Amino acid sequence: ELFHRFTDALDAPKRFRGYRLLAVDGTSLKSTSYPEDADAYRPGTERQHGWNLYHINALYDLENGIYTDALVQKEHTKNEDAALCEMAGRSAIPAPVILLADRGYEAYNSFARLEQRGWKYLIRLKDRNRTYAYGITLPDQLEFDLPVRVTLGRLTVRQLERRGIPVPEAYCRLPNQVPFDDLEPGSAGFYLFSARIVRLLLHDGSTETLITNLDPAQFPPDVLRSLYARRWGIETSFRQLKYTVGMVHLHSKRPELILQEIMSAFIIFNFAQAAAWGVDTTRGKSKYKRRVNFSDAVYFCCRVLRGVLFDVIRFLERNLLPCRPDRSYPRPVVAG
Repeated sequence: ELFHRFTDALDAPKRFRGYRLLAVDGTSLKSTSYPEDADAYRPGTERQHGWNLYHINALYDLENGIYTDALVQKEHTKNEDAALCEMAGRSAIPAPVILLADRGYEAYNSFARLEQRGWKYLIRLKDRNRTYAYGITLPDQLEFDLPVRVTLGRLTVRQLERRGIPVPEAYCRLPNQVPFDDLEPGSAGFYLFSARIVRLLLHDGSTETLITNLDPAQFPPDVLRSLYARRWGIETSFRQLKYTVGMVHLHSKRPELILQEIMSAFIIFNFAQAAAWGVDTTRGKSKYKRRVNFSDAVYFCCRVLRGVLFDVIRFLERNLLPCRPDRSYPRPVVAG
């Protein structure tokens, strides 16, 4: 409750073509062994002690750099699709929104929840040797942009004919074990689903297949390529959340206290990012554009909460870092 009240009060100013740009993803955290929590406990081996594992689902605002929602699940009961539907359903962010997601979030139920919420989505599909998806045959081409329009239902074609119900064109049956909130198991109703499937050729020669409900006139394939590349921002935010804020080190055992630690880390992260919005990065003389040092922002914001420091903006402006977007280093090789 505290996290949502604080985050909803932040006035996130930045937009992408008028849209709030959100990314959804998950990450895992280990805690010390607590066998009483069976849904999270993983027993070790003869040479390894057990541990508890928690899965964190998060919605991240890519343009403003804050988390808009977070949902903690236990390892043996985690469900990323259900987490996405719950976070989108309770979000206080009004449309228009574009949601970006990686493989693993492609589910009819998620698509339906996002559309009913008024959100747009751009989700990567699992595409290794894939020739068929969502009622259409995918062409053997490096790039394409195809419309998808199928009618979903729970009954088989034979069951529809027995009941005298006309079989819709491009009919796709959803088995009863597949979650879909708009069609109960055994229901004779239908749900019309439409989207686009786009395959893009990347600079390294590989391909990427995406599904989206964005307007093809406003978002052609070239725009989708650069738009989906922005999703990587949530991956780097997890690194800052774990290692800069310190969420990777959990000190509790009981689930309630672990949840308190995790949500506290999210609040500090958003507090530091919101403080950085007020910093004038153009002050001073430098040949580089400058940015806020996020590690300093976390440190100064923690001092503010302890009542030691009050003018956090002035201290952040003194510790700006140069932006060097073209600087790169080879990935270090870790011995196995």
